[in-house]
Amino acid sequence: MTVNAKDNIVAFAKQVGADYKELRELLQRLGNVPTNAVTAEQLQAQLTQFENKLKGGELVENLDTLFEIAQKINSIVSDNAVAQSLTETLNSIKNRIETLETNATLDLLTVYTNAKNGVSA
Repeated sequence: MTVNAKDNIVAFAKQVGADYKELRELLQRLGNVPTNAVTAEQLQAQLTQFENKLKGGELVENLDTLFEIAQKINSIVSDNAVAQSLTETLNSIKNRIETLETNATLDLLTVYTNAKNGVSA
């Protein structure tokens, strides 16, 4: 079956017509949408509510921006007592991990066999 130029032009025109009709119907539907569906005040109230949920609720005035929160964290970290406590905690965690690693490589079968046979390690 051969397709000639006329058939291509007719198919193209039909597609353009269908697209035009769809766009016209869409524009008519948009014309029926109420313009006052959401007021600026309602939108702002919803945004404020969302922001408060994101922050975990109402925050005190001096901690309501990320910059202020970062400053507070920085002041806590720069405190020597806090730094010392964090260092001690991290060292404790490090020691526990090293103990776990040692136990993970422990050959329990050899330890059991030696103990059973009275061989000291």
